Amino acid sequence: MTRDDAPKGMPGVTLTPLSKLEGPATGYETVMLKITVPAGTLIGRHTHPGIENTYVLEGSGELMIEGSPSRHLQAGDAFQVPLGAVHSVQIGDTPASVCSVLVVEMGKPLVIPVSQPEP
Repeated sequence: MTRDDAPKGMPGVTLTPLSKLEGPATGYETVMLKITVPAGTLIGRHTHPGIENTYVLEGSGELMIEGSPSRHLQAGDAFQVPLGAVHSVQIGDTPASVCSVLVVEMGKPLVIPVSQPEP
């Protein structure tokens, strides 16, 4: 597995693949990543082609999932983002790192940027 630096539209964010396995169902794969993000970074609105399960290793931030109240996260917290849910994260004043496990459709990008809604 290789390291994916700065996903499109997310400068400074680093994805480090830890494992990738086929399944749990035909056409899906399970990907584990360590994600590092600089202090103060806004990870803009995006989705994933599957479910995201994340554990915060260090740092803090505010998770915003459309249709749900925002949630403050810090080291030791875990969260799940449902399939296709548009979400964003504002990182706090120190760098953050997380371990994410995504169960996603094979062949699709892990991160799909979503444009800002019209005012």
